[in-house]
Amino acid sequence: MLDSASNLMLVEQVHGNDPYPSNSLSKVELINSKSNKIHRSVDSVSKYFYKSFAKKVEGSGSIRFLDNADQQRLYSEQLEILKQYPNEYYSLVQLYQIARMGAMRRLLEPPFAVFNLLSDKIRSSDLGIEFLKRRTEEIRAFKRALKGSTVPYFTLMKDNGEKFENSSLAGKPYVIAFSATWCVPCKSAEKKLQVLYSKYQKQGLEVVYFNLDDDVKIWKKRIAANTLNWINVSERTKIKNSSIAQQFLVQAIPLYVLVDRTGTIVYNQDQEEDTELSYLEPAIRRVL
Repeated sequence: MLDSASNLMLVEQVHGNDPYPSNSLSKVELINSKSNKIHRSVDSVSKYFYKSFAKKVEGSGSIRFLDNADQQRLYSEQLEILKQYPNEYYSLVQLYQIARMGAMRRLLEPPFAVFNLLSDKIRSSDLGIEFLKRRTEEIRAFKRALKGSTVPYFTLMKDNGEKFENSSLAGKPYVIAFSATWCVPCKSAEKKLQVLYSKYQKQGLEVVYFNLDDDVKIWKKRIAANTLNWINVSERTKIKNSSIAQQFLVQAIPLYVLVDRTGTIVYNQDQEEDTELSYLEPAIRRVL
């Protein structure tokens, strides 16, 4: 981001065919601008948390994640850093990026508090206006998907090309499972859901398994390979472009939502902070 009238850029020629050349810029003494200072501070907090508290994702090799509590602590500390720089445009850039992270679904209001501390000029910038609009929409979407809310209705295509509307499940309890073929944690959650579906299907439980990806071939192969005989649906687009994911404020997956026979949401995995799906089965038993 260019934050002043005087900006320096280092450009270095890349030799060879290595698609990921070493970043020489990281070894260069940069101008100690406010933007660099903010970035280093925010980044150092992130590195500390991932080094100290991150856990490995089973079967993923090097992928690591923070649990809900640590994610919230990380983003809270980063927001505190931004409060110290209310007159820097880069504070808004960082705020925008942090607020788009998955765990921020649990911290909807704090980014507004930081945003309101920024100068009038920064808040009224194009990015400031967009930030305010997006966060307002996201809060509305988050509240629509909370327990006690009426489930948003949607229409899309099943894997066989047939039209599907969740209104067709009126009077039935069902799980909406947001997932993707590339998502490692989703695979573990999927196995648990298969066990629950097999156990409660005869009692009327339905599953709407939502694939948030645009690779239809891989999606259909996965359905066949794993014998996913529930309702498989997809908008055939990536998560960032999914209008239905936006309806439910799906920023991180897997995300499971349980709807009862009246169309009321009675379980939201994110709201319950239920990473292991420990509370889903008791909720299913209640609605059945």
